[in-house]
Amino acid sequence: MNNEQRYIQKGIDDRSLLEHISMFIPGYRGYRERNHRRDMDQLIRKNVFSIMKLCIKDLEWSYRETVNNGPSTRTDDINRIIMKTDKLSQQIYHAKYGYSAIWQTVKVGEGELSDLLRFDANLIDQANKIKGATANIREITHKHEFPSMFEAIDQLEIDIDEIVELISRRDEVIMGLDRDGGNQ
Repeated sequence: MNNEQRYIQKGIDDRSLLEHISMFIPGYRGYRERNHRRDMDQLIRKNVFSIMKLCIKDLEWSYRETVNNGPSTRTDDINRIIMKTDKLSQQIYHAKYGYSAIWQTVKVGEGELSDLLRFDANLIDQANKIKGATANIREITHKHEFPSMFEAIDQLEIDIDEIVELISRRDEVIMGLDRDGGNQ
């Protein structure tokens, strides 16, 4: 079971008896399913946001440790990565969630919502990769291995730039222009 199916099934399992019965009302089922997918998408993005905030805490700790005990020549690099990570987390948290009003030119259909859900579920994997990298940076910093830490910081910046590129394609997924759902 992939990430998208896992999140959808969790939402279906949490429905009340009344919601299950109401799914048999013509027209209501599609409306509810689209809203359910939007809600799942929002929960996924909140999860990614919270993971990114933990990454920022690790980076802030490494920054303070480097300022207090390490070379000050590259502390600006760590600070830049903190700001970049925070900006990325805010972009994810405040991203469009696939709602389309009746009068909008571009309608967000069920296929686009599924692609969007798959796209954002992929972001969890990316955020966990970043979390692993920041935890590693914190561990290296704790050992005061600053040259290794700066190498890890450089790699982290590359990984963050990849996620930024992925996020920039999110609007294409919403409009149905990118049918691979964010898979690289």
